[in-house]
Amino acid sequence: MPWQITRQIHRLARRASAVILYTCFIVCFFISIGHRPVFSEGKAPTETFNKLSEFDHKPEIAEHPWIERALALGFSEQFGFSSLPLRALAREATHPGTKRLIVFIESDGAPWQAAGYRPPSNPTPKAPISLQMALHTPTGDQLLYLGRPCQFIGSAHQFFKTCEDARWWTSWRFAPKVVKAYQEAILGYQAHHNVERLVLAGFSGGGSLAAQIATGVKQIDRFSVICLITIASPLDLNAWAKHHRLSFFKDIVDVDLLKQTLVDIPSAFAFSDADRKVPIESAGALLRDSRLVDKVHHYIGLKHNDDWVDHWPELLRKAC
Repeated sequence: MPWQITRQIHRLARRASAVILYTCFIVCFFISIGHRPVFSEGKAPTETFNKLSEFDHKPEIAEHPWIERALALGFSEQFGFSSLPLRALAREATHPGTKRLIVFIESDGAPWQAAGYRPPSNPTPKAPISLQMALHTPTGDQLLYLGRPCQFIGSAHQFFKTCEDARWWTSWRFAPKVVKAYQEAILGYQAHHNVERLVLAGFSGGGSLAAQIATGVKQIDRFSVICLITIASPLDLNAWAKHHRLSFFKDIVDVDLLKQTLVDIPSAFAFSDADRKVPIESAGALLRDSRLVDKVHHYIGLKHNDDWVDHWPELLRKAC
């Protein structure tokens, strides 16, 4: 009957409208996460990102278990080490007169949330791979471990109030002032402990920072850095950002200057075919340079946060 046909048509129209609205929502969602912003120096995050209290930040007073383990294994806390709000641990060499210092720089830390739009309330990594690398290093060298700003900072720590500003691990993490502060702190430690040769190493963003520090140090003392090792690190940050369709970083080390540093310094760059966060393709043209191809070490089956630590001693021997 006509009224039944009309009712059926209205029912089908409502269902079609619901399907169209749902499809539009899904499409808009995936478009939005495909263009996640990367905050960089000169493009500060919104005020929402600047105060940890807005993320209900509740740091633990107890020490982080990996810091406790390092202290139990002979590392000592370095106070007054840097103007940056970071934790620094060092271990003296077992052989007096050792002239080589290995510096480990931690990754960016805890992952961003809400599909990449919201930074973590606390950047401390659950499993600090660069620190684990330090703990798996033979005792013949002097070792210096550097966290990233505001990692491992509890409510009882002197830098707790400073770390209410989330820009330390968002827009400032590769900023020139941060790179320079790391550089000055490392050179100061080197001079105070009378070591002549530097090895810089880092995992993920820590390796990216190590490469930028090496470039800066090389301008001051071209003989100081003898080796650079990066593991699953986006060396060309903007090539990596382009690969993931992210906003570009600003005010970072010029890629041509970075490339010359990587060419001049004995180096090892580790990547895995199973790493979707930092695939080797994200390096762009940088590591396709004929002078750098032999410095790339390929691994199979390791995801970004897998156990790279077992491969660290081998990379150290090959590169340095």
